[in-house]
Amino acid sequence: GNSEMYLSKSVKILVGVATLFIFLLAVVFILGWMYMVFSAPTNAPINELPSQESMDYMPFTLSFVCFVQFLIYGLYGFYAFHAIKNNRASDFIRVIALLVIFFFPYFGMPFYYIIYIFLPEPPSWALKQQPSPTS
Repeated sequence: GNSEMYLSKSVKILVGVATLFIFLLAVVFILGWMYMVFSAPTNAPINELPSQESMDYMPFTLSFVCFVQFLIYGLYGFYAFHAIKNNRASDFIRVIALLVIFFFPYFGMPFYYIIYIFLPEPPSWALKQQPSPTS
């Protein structure tokens, strides 16, 4: 039986937007961290308590962090399920993709999405090699 994974266009778009959001969030976080590290020597020492204004954002910040964590875990589940059920994909590429998704989700998820979900037909190197018919 052919049990190929089929995803509707709306599911592909939803997963793509969620994956892009997580990727961009990582980029913004890394750039923000680099900015803080490299601008630290020029700033005055910080020895004051957080202001009330910054504390007013705490409920939003915590809610956002929880949302992002649920989104990442949901995407972990989706990509793991898709990789396991994706019978056309090369076993080697599936295993490597799952490891990269697990250890480096900000790179692994977009990679897997582009190769197996976004492209209408995955590249030949990403597919199982079909046994050549012998005559």
